[in-house]
Amino acid sequence: MAIPDYQTVMLPLLKLIAKHGPMNRSDATRLVADEFKLTDAER
Repeated sequence: MAIPDYQTVMLPLLKLIAKHGPMNRSDATRLVADEFKLTDAER
Protein backbone atom coordinates (compact mmCIF):
# COMPACT_ATOMS: atom_id res chain seq x y z
CA MET A 1 0.00 0.00 0.00
CA ALA A 2 1.19 3.51 -0.71
CA ILE A 3 1.71 5.82 2.22
CA PRO A 4 -1.59 7.69 2.69
CA ASP A 5 -1.75 11.46 2.29
CA TYR A 6 -2.99 13.98 4.86
CA GLN A 7 -6.64 13.95 3.76
CA THR A 8 -6.78 10.16 3.77
CA VAL A 9 -5.32 9.91 7.28
CA MET A 10 -7.41 12.62 8.95
CA LEU A 11 -10.79 10.86 9.35
CA PRO A 12 -9.35 7.57 10.68
CA LEU A 13 -7.14 9.57 13.05
CA LEU A 14 -10.12 11.52 14.39
CA LYS A 15 -12.09 8.30 14.84
CA LEU A 16 -9.21 6.74 16.78
CA ILE A 17 -8.98 9.79 19.04
CA ALA A 18 -12.74 9.68 19.62
CA LYS A 19 -12.50 5.99 20.54
CA HIS A 20 -9.31 6.03 22.65
CA GLY A 21 -9.24 9.61 23.93
CA PRO A 22 -6.21 11.87 24.07
CA MET A 23 -2.92 10.18 23.24
CA ASN A 24 0.66 11.10 22.49
CA ARG A 25 1.96 11.39 18.95
CA SER A 26 3.82 8.08 18.91
CA ASP A 27 0.71 6.13 20.00
CA ALA A 28 -1.43 7.94 17.41
CA THR A 29 1.15 7.23 14.70
CA ARG A 30 1.25 3.54 15.61
CA LEU A 31 -2.55 3.21 15.64
CA VAL A 32 -2.95 4.97 12.29
CA ALA A 33 -0.19 2.84 10.75
CA ASP A 34 -1.95 -0.27 12.08
CA GLU A 35 -5.27 0.99 10.68
CA PHE A 36 -3.73 1.30 7.20
CA LYS A 37 -1.76 -1.96 7.59
CA LEU A 38 1.53 -0.25 6.72
CA THR A 39 4.63 -2.41 6.53
CA ASP A 40 7.69 -1.73 8.68
CA ALA A 41 9.38 -0.13 5.68
CA GLU A 42 6.41 2.18 5.07
CA ARG A 43 6.24 3.17 8.73
